[in-house]
Amino acid sequence: MEIQHNITRLQRQKWRLVAGLVAVLVCFAYATEVIPRLVELRAQYTETSNEQATLASLDKWAYEKRLVEARSVQLQQRFKDLYVSLPRSDQMSTILGLLHEHADQFGVRLTEVRPAERMAYARYDQWPVALHIEGDFHAVGRFVATIEQAQYLMKVAQLELWQDGALGAVLKGQLDLHVIILKES
Repeated sequence: MEIQHNITRLQRQKWRLVAGLVAVLVCFAYATEVIPRLVELRAQYTETSNEQATLASLDKWAYEKRLVEARSVQLQQRFKDLYVSLPRSDQMSTILGLLHEHADQFGVRLTEVRPAERMAYARYDQWPVALHIEGDFHAVGRFVATIEQAQYLMKVAQLELWQDGALGAVLKGQLDLHVIILKES
């Protein structure tokens, strides 16, 4: 019986040894084959996710570009009839800035500034500008008086005012202005 017992014990040890060897081989295969493959799959997944995010970002940029292009076309159509012939100096931008500054100062709203073609004379250039304005009577009066007394020679050629019932006490009007710019010697 003791021999049988020793044989059974040896068989158990043999099976334990085989099971241990199989476990070691499985762990080795797992460490050398499965884990690297999982790492590779994870890297591919991350790369694919990043590419999808990049594509989504590019789609968003393309959409925004189309919006900007559409807005650009609208602006080009809106201002295609606006022609400004400016002298070489930067006086015109200063004069336009002055007009807007005085309008803001007196509470007059410039709804449209439409310059006409510049007329050249021997010693000066004359630049007609049509201004569409909104404001109360006294504000418009102060605005007109101030621009005629400004440091640049500006003359109001015509002023038309009318009352719009929807605006209450606010008047609408058109102001034809002649800006004289002395030529540089």
